[in-house]
Amino acid sequence: MEIRHKVEAKVQMNYHVVLGQDWHFYSVPYQYVGKPTQIAYTHSTVEIYCEHERIAVHQRNTRKNGYTTLKEHMPEGHRYYLETKGWDAEYFRKKAGQMTPEVAQVIERVLGARFFYEQTYNACIGILRLADKYSIARLTAACGMALKANVTTYRFISTVLKNNRDKQNDHFTGSVPVLLPEHENLRGPNAYQ
Repeated sequence: MEIRHKVEAKVQMNYHVVLGQDWHFYSVPYQYVGKPTQIAYTHSTVEIYCEHERIAVHQRNTRKNGYTTLKEHMPEGHRYYLETKGWDAEYFRKKAGQMTPEVAQVIERVLGARFFYEQTYNACIGILRLADKYSIARLTAACGMALKANVTTYRFISTVLKNNRDKQNDHFTGSVPVLLPEHENLRGPNAYQ
């Protein structure tokens, strides 16, 4: 017999509730956004109730910051987007894995940076397309810098490439480099002396 635990959680805007024990997110039908729920969980299952009615059941997953999402819980627009584009987290992991470990690590961090993967797809596409514009070698160097600086965003990586900072990677110490271009309106350290 498994021990059954109960906690309360509010349905987030992304139609998921978080089980704080594992910090894992589980979907519920999107109509319940904003509603309070009760989560009953065991070692193997997670059941979600709203007003004493079971609205979702999932197998328990202990992957931190992971998502367990049932397609039928998604709003029509999200389903359509998912079906027409064919994108999911595994698609981006596979594409990045075909490049280099640095790119794969960045994509993995980007995917984990939002409450649900669909919010990260545009950033993933943007990062992967930088290889077409600059080359896989340069993207790899920029991703290496992003990992060292712990700033794994499309904007950071794009700016590194645009300003050719990736070509100076040998001297990169891990601190975030100054990525602003020289400009007459930027004040330096001596501006107020």
